[in-house]
Amino acid sequence: MAEESTDADLLELAHEWNDAFRRRELRTAMSFYASNAVFEGKVTGDRCEGRAAILDFFEGFIATFDDYEVGASQIVDLGNGVVFVIVHQRGRLAGSTGEVRMLNAHIVEFADRLITRHIADTDIDAARAAAERLAEERA
Repeated sequence: MAEESTDADLLELAHEWNDAFRRRELRTAMSFYASNAVFEGKVTGDRCEGRAAILDFFEGFIATFDDYEVGASQIVDLGNGVVFVIVHQRGRLAGSTGEVRMLNAHIVEFADRLITRHIADTDIDAARAAAERLAEERA
């Protein structure tokens, strides 16, 4: 396992980024991404390149819900610019009465204090292992 970093600045950035999503302030959340960042949604099969495309994806995803909440239950700095996040989502799909709950893992790569790559996956254990390998490779 990669040694966890004590880079408080990176953890603070990750918490601020998460808070922007939690408040559904997507334009603020996008300010944490590099202009050429890549988002890979293994959950949805989407791949977006560039801040504008990532914003379009998240706006479209959230718009499918009449009621939507998101927040991280865990944010861990694995070192070397890699952050692992477990995200809980809850919502009611537009026009439905049933509630959907999702638990996802996010691998977030930072460079120069900006997110360069963001991968979302439903397989928490596999994503954690991939994030730890990535942190070791970037050492």
